[in-house]
Amino acid sequence: MKAVLEENNIKIPRTHKIQILYTMLPEDLIELLRLEKEIIYLIDSVYIDSRYPSDIGLLPEGIPSISQAKELLKIAFVYSTIQTYLENK
Repeated sequence: MKAVLEENNIKIPRTHKIQILYTMLPEDLIELLRLEKEIIYLIDSVYIDSRYPSDIGLLPEGIPSISQAKELLKIAFVYSTIQTYLENK
């Protein structure tokens, strides 16, 4: 998301919070992604902890269950959508 902000000459905040970065994206990309608040919070919870790996796993409550892993896999489109968006800029 920071790459999109950079590409659009939007000042990048000193944060890794997806909730903040998402609101700063261009409207056309927000329309493509259409992320619900729950999904944004889930991405934030995984992303923040995964930057600082620990012995307990990627989620705040530890290693993800099979059902949690399946839910996280459903949102993997975020990366590819942003990558395609940047390639077409």
